[in-house]
Amino acid sequence: EAAVGPRWLARSQLSVLHMLHLLAVLSASDMPLSGLRAFPSAGATVAAHAAAARALDRVCYPKDGMWSAAQFEEEIRSPRTAALGAWTVGDSGDEALVGMCFTSTVLDEASLTSLAVHPRLRRRGIGEALVCESMARAQAAGAAHFLLEV
Repeated sequence: EAAVGPRWLARSQLSVLHMLHLLAVLSASDMPLSGLRAFPSAGATVAAHAAAARALDRVCYPKDGMWSAAQFEEEIRSPRTAALGAWTVGDSGDEALVGMCFTSTVLDEASLTSLAVHPRLRRRGIGEALVCESMARAQAAGAAHFLLEV
């Protein structure tokens, strides 16, 4: 399968690499991860997910974080935004957001706008897994370029 543009791995290569990496991340973590999944973009849970993203943002970026809860909620609801979360499962079965990656797509360009992993869980590949999954989803949605917004 040929690569789509010079910046992309072939979809099959990216999928296999991503799956292997995600399995390694999930098995190596001290805290059991329930995996990566998209934030719901509609419904009653959007505000709760925005609050969880805001809480993680404040832990990862001291001095009050980078975005407000309202900004997270607006991004989660936006049809141009893909918001992925990495979740842990606690002893009581409750899930907690420990990593997140937000991308915004306009035409054929996907831009990474926010990436955060809880400080206690860094250097375990969670951020890399989030970025790889975001890239795979952007490519599947037709993006030809993946950019880092700084």
